[in-house]
Amino acid sequence: MGSQRFVREPASKAHSSEASRRRSQAVIDPQVDRSSPKPEKRPSGPPFPTGAYRSGLQEVFSLSRTLSVVGDRWSLQILTLSFMQFSRFGDLKSALGISSPMLAARLKRLIRHGVVERIADRNAHKWHEYVLTQKGRDLYPVVIAMVRWADTHMDDEGRPPSSRE
Repeated sequence: MGSQRFVREPASKAHSSEASRRRSQAVIDPQVDRSSPKPEKRPSGPPFPTGAYRSGLQEVFSLSRTLSVVGDRWSLQILTLSFMQFSRFGDLKSALGISSPMLAARLKRLIRHGVVERIADRNAHKWHEYVLTQKGRDLYPVVIAMVRWADTHMDDEGRPPSSRE
């Protein structure tokens, strides 16, 4: 019994990557280097132009922390209206079409995180206004960028422009 050699024919589409091409070639030609390819060197410098590089997935965790405060539907809409000078509970409620308990819960969370503060209305001490703190005002460029993205990539029904009829 002689040793039989099984040779697999390389398929052009199945072996598109360099590693699978090398493995296929190694079966055909045993003299080919079978070591795995060297991993690509990670680019140096910050992953985002405005942020300093931190270890690992810190940027993802920072984004998650931000979204835990303002990432739900109502909080972003409250922020957007606050940038347009809506500050009273009733005005926010009627503009959003949100229930009072839901609006109260979202405002409490924004207050707790220091994005909004509740102050007594100057004209009617019985009423309160919800105004943005500096922390809240710092979110303005983010909200505007999201609005511009939606204007560019979504229609009024929330569909991508390519799905319009």
